[in-house]
Formats: sequence, C-alpha cells, structure tokens
Amino acid sequence: MKENLLIILFITIFLSGGCQKNEPIEDYQPKNIDSSVLTKLNDTKKIVITKKTDDDKKEIMGTITKEETIKNVLTDLQNTEMQEDCNLITTKWSFTFYNENEEVIDEYLVWVNRNDGVIPIDSKAPCLYNLPDNNGLKKIIEESTNYKFFTVSDETKECQGNLELVGKDNNYAYYYSCEKSSNVYIEFLTTNEKMLVKDALKKKKITITELASRYPNLFIPMPK
Repeated sequence: MKENLLIILFITIFLSGGCQKNEPIEDYQPKNIDSSVLTKLNDTKKIVITKKTDDDKKEIMGTITKEETIKNVLTDLQNTEMQEDCNLITTKWSFTFYNENEEVIDEYLVWVNRNDGVIPIDSKAPCLYNLPDNNGLKKIIEESTNYKFFTVSDETKECQGNLELVGKDNNYAYYYSCEKSSNVYIEFLTTNEKMLVKDALKKKKITITELASRYPNLFIPMPK
C-alpha cells in the first residue's frame, strides 16, 4: 500500500512540473569591445610585444613603431567580439601600448590557438574576445618578431628503419626515430602553406632549432 502511494505521489509531482526537461539556452550574442576601452589607445606611438616563457617570465619579442601597423592592431581590437570568461584562457603573449612620452597606456594579453584573442587588462569579466580574422595578430607578430606560427604533423603509419638525420645547428644533430622524412609535414598558419618538413628546411622557411624547440618529442638531439 505504501509503495502504491509513493508511485502515485511521484506521478503527481512529475505531471505538475516537478520534473521538467532543461529549457534550451538562447545562443549567446557576442558584443563588440567597449569603445571607451579603445579610446585611450589612440595616442599609441609604440607597441612592445612580449611572450611568456616556459618558466613564466616575459621575453621581449619585438617592437612596433610603424604607424600603419599600430593602426592595424587597433583596427583588429575594434573588431573583436566578447565571447566568454577570460579565466578560461592561458595567455602567452602581450601587447603593451606606449604614448610619445614612453608612458604605458595599457597592456593587452593575447593568446593564439585556433583563434587570436585579446584581453584588455582593465576590463571586467566576461573579457575573452575573439577576432573574426584569426590570422590578424599572428601576421602582425610574425612581421614584428622572429616568431613563426606553424604546426607539425607526423603522418607515419609504421616507424621502420634506422634513425634519420633531419638537420643540424651549432650544438646538435637532430634525428627522426626512423626513416619518415616523407611523412612529416609542417603547416604555416598565416599562409595555410603545407609542405614536408625536409622541404621547408631546404627552402629555409624554418630552422631545425625552431622545430626542435617547439616539437621536442619529434626529434632526437645528439651532440655534434
């Protein structure tokens, strides 16, 4: 009898709305970054680009003083769209803006993954912004520093044969773990150009030192 009463009670609660399906959440409508945040940057005369190193220190990668490039950076910032909470992103780059008196106007944290993004330091959450053109800041960073944005993919199905020499720098000779130079590709992200790593090295589009530092698990370094 008690069990029947519990079943009836459960059905009553369910029909009265006690157990409801989750209502669909409306798609989030992104907002452009507030113009007041950008207004103060109009006096920018110099932008210093820094990158966070593995030991959490900042390394100066380059400086922008060309007026046209500064305008391009500001244009990219104006076209950003606010998406989510900035705490979700690990930042590696930053743009620090200076006026003609060498005073810091503001600093913007920048990350680069599938999309570029910028975080104004003094903005309030949500403060993650995506750029519509995901190559905008990548191109500016490449033009203003020695850094290149690329990915390497190893399409080797079976690793067979002996170690294969890939390249050398002043300190090491770098090898693949087997003969697979015809299956390892590099893609340059700002141009969408994809080629074999061996061809990129031959054409001097990249150095073996850059490759080994970014993809240490792919290469076996041996002292020369």
